[in-house]
Amino acid sequence: MKRKTPRKTFRKQQNHAKLHAKVVLSVEDKMTKLAPTLTLMSALLCALPFQGRSQDITQLALVQTSPIITVTGTASVSVPPDMATIRMGLRNTAGTAAAALTRNSQDMTALLQSLAAMGIAPRDIQTQGLSLNPDIKYDSTGRKPPQIEGYTAENGVELRVRDLSQLGNILDQVVQNGATTLNGLSFGLIDPAPKRDEARRSAVADAQHRATLYAAAAGVRLGGVRKISDIESGQNPRPMMAMRAMAPGADSVPIAEGEISLSASVMMEFDLLN
Repeated sequence: MKRKTPRKTFRKQQNHAKLHAKVVLSVEDKMTKLAPTLTLMSALLCALPFQGRSQDITQLALVQTSPIITVTGTASVSVPPDMATIRMGLRNTAGTAAAALTRNSQDMTALLQSLAAMGIAPRDIQTQGLSLNPDIKYDSTGRKPPQIEGYTAENGVELRVRDLSQLGNILDQVVQNGATTLNGLSFGLIDPAPKRDEARRSAVADAQHRATLYAAAAGVRLGGVRKISDIESGQNPRPMMAMRAMAPGADSVPIAEGEISLSASVMMEFDLLN
């Protein structure tokens, strides 16, 4: 086997070194030629996001520095009620649970029949809160155990009256036909939506009036509306001072029907212009 001489090995290493140098020079030459293009692309990539951020910052600054005014408008509309709700109860006591419940059921049947005879529709009558409980007697000395003396059956009835001219007479009839307790009487509107919308429109007009007034007092002009927020409100019965019988000429219960007050509130934001 022939051995490579040192001279041949040295020449081979020189050839490898020259080839590597040519490759490096070729890559560097190409990168040099591409440098302007790469620089331009880099500048564009950096400039576009920065331009977007610059616009966002400018817009945010305009939003923060633009003057605004916030006001609250309120309004209410009062109208006579056209519906009443009566809450009543029936109560019966007997020696046994079955007897107490039977008596209560009989009284309820008589009450419902009388309401139907007065023209009250089934949809306006609702039974509520049926209960049956023992009547327990406790010894004051504590020497004797508690004794069950009987049972009490109770249930409630909620009744809507749509003809207020009959309200006093209906109250008389329900007591005569089995009702043992009257737990409440309230007035309302069958359809409150139109009057509530009227109150809302008046609340917006009130807010616009206030904003215009304040802007003029401050020496600036009122701009457009930025925001409107509805503030939830309800209806409040407002009784009249005079009592009057709902059924003229009859000895019926005197009733003060009062008025229903529908209120509305709104919060509004406006721009202010110099």
